[in-house]
Amino acid sequence: MIEVELRGKISLETFNTLRKVLAKYPTERDDKKTVFYDFTNGILKISENCVDGATILSLKLGNEIEQNLNEFEVRFQNYSMQHLRAILSNLGYKERTTVDQLRTNYKLEDGIALSLKFTEDWGYHFEIEELVKIG
Repeated sequence: MIEVELRGKISLETFNTLRKVLAKYPTERDDKKTVFYDFTNGILKISENCVDGATILSLKLGNEIEQNLNEFEVRFQNYSMQHLRAILSNLGYKERTTVDQLRTNYKLEDGIALSLKFTEDWGYHFEIEELVKIG
């Protein structure tokens, strides 16, 4: 399986319109606190899911500008964000920024989800993703 993603910025008006249009689909709150690290070969981050308390270590390898990233995620239920931050710090990784994200996921159909998001640095934006079976 591969994940195909599209992201983009939207206005508050478009954000609110999309919320109304998408209200008929199943939703899930998925607010997160994320710490990004200095990492030259892609993106390294830790996210704390505010809804279920899971801590997620994400490594996206590749070229972010070309939007060609291979993503690896490990979900931890028994380790806090502080535990993982301490591990990465001891491995020499430097924290770059911390972001609070308000997020609602909409399940459009099997394997396709659209998320409406807000962060201070990006403003209102969306992400649509599909899991595609290869082979």
